[in-house]
Amino acid sequence: MKIELKMPALRPDDDALSVLCQWNVKPGDVIPAGDVLFEVETAKVVSQIEAETRLRILSLCAEEGDEVAPGTVIAIAETVEDEDPAPETEGT
Repeated sequence: MKIELKMPALRPDDDALSVLCQWNVKPGDVIPAGDVLFEVETAKVVSQIEAETRLRILSLCAEEGDEVAPGTVIAIAETVEDEDPAPETEGT
């Protein structure tokens, strides 16, 4: 299922712009839950944003160095189901 990845609000009740410092992914990458997607700076603090689920990155909508408001779509991805385990082979 396709999903929009949005810039998170890193501080409650704050709509200040954040700077997208670095992408750690590119289109086509499959990222497991917990891997860092990107780094963002808000008020001189750099935070790493992790994938919440296993994702395939389809496109990036923001570039490194862009100032982005919370809630802005910065990437398009799709969820990826966990791979089925390899079939077991019976001994002969």
